[in-house]
Amino acid sequence: EEAVAQTLLGEAAGGTALGAAAVVKRRSPRCSAAPALVAAAATAAAATALVLLLLPWPSSRPVLTSGGSPLRGATGWEEAIMEKQQVGSSLYCFALVMPSGDELELTKALLGRGAGPFACDGHEVFSNVSVSLGLGSVLGGGGVSGEVVTVPIGGSLSCAYGGRWGTALNTDIFIRVWNAVSSSGKYQSYDWTVKLDADCVFLPQRLRMMLTAIPSTPAYLNNCKWGLHGPIEVLNRLGMQAFLAGQSQCSDIRDDAMQPQPVYWHPLLKRYAGDDEEHSFGEDEYARRCLPRLGVQKIDEFSLLTEKACGAEVYPCNSGAVAFHPFKQADAYFECARLAGAAA
Repeated sequence: EEAVAQTLLGEAAGGTALGAAAVVKRRSPRCSAAPALVAAAATAAAATALVLLLLPWPSSRPVLTSGGSPLRGATGWEEAIMEKQQVGSSLYCFALVMPSGDELELTKALLGRGAGPFACDGHEVFSNVSVSLGLGSVLGGGGVSGEVVTVPIGGSLSCAYGGRWGTALNTDIFIRVWNAVSSSGKYQSYDWTVKLDADCVFLPQRLRMMLTAIPSTPAYLNNCKWGLHGPIEVLNRLGMQAFLAGQSQCSDIRDDAMQPQPVYWHPLLKRYAGDDEEHSFGEDEYARRCLPRLGVQKIDEFSLLTEKACGAEVYPCNSGAVAFHPFKQADAYFECARLAGAAA
């Protein structure tokens, strides 16, 4: 929203997200081997090559994984081989949803198709109350089956809108969500944590290909040239641990985020907005200010997200990005996912 306002005000140049490049790294162990072992390895390699030659040649059409997301430019046995090479890219994904309305219905549709957060290796959906999302499908990336219900965080999900860009002042709400993620501890079993908005079209296999090497220090992916945007936020395990454990060190940032300021009707923005850029901002701005203080390294990955709020004039679902935002209706969401898959 900040970027939309900047574009409308002529303060920032528009642009489109760059396509993501798919890179598969192959690593060879550095060790000596006895001649017999070398011969055995050569024999095994030759046998493997023969098997691959005898397999049917894959078509050029992308094949969907069990989670419903295409591995860019790979089909059949190519996909399986690449997945084996993607060491250290397991994903824990979570989302916060309203307990009723379009967002809840979209989340139910995602569950039915094993999409969105349900295409990840582990997942949780939070709301302020416990709500049934329906019966999961075994096709989901995390093996969802049986009834799935939201994890309650209590309180209200309502918040004021304001600040320089008229954004949702939702930092306190997400602090409750992050506390719930910490209490659950589920994220600890995965290499990366992904916070998703329900209306963010997400292709997890593209993200896995991006994460072929995990930094040895706490890190997060910056998804926009104007700073971290909230539809998709990606942190490695060390980064998530530091962020969750260090909330008390960012209490002043929280205070700035939640401090109200006078707003007025802005004709260009077509909403109420204020003048103070240092106060009254959303959870993504809170995170981008807090993470560096906690020693979490920023890694620029602008191919992570395509959205109008980050300069895209349209929504090119064939741009090669990992995620596209926003698509609030199920039909539009899955059409974008289809176009993205066809362009893979």
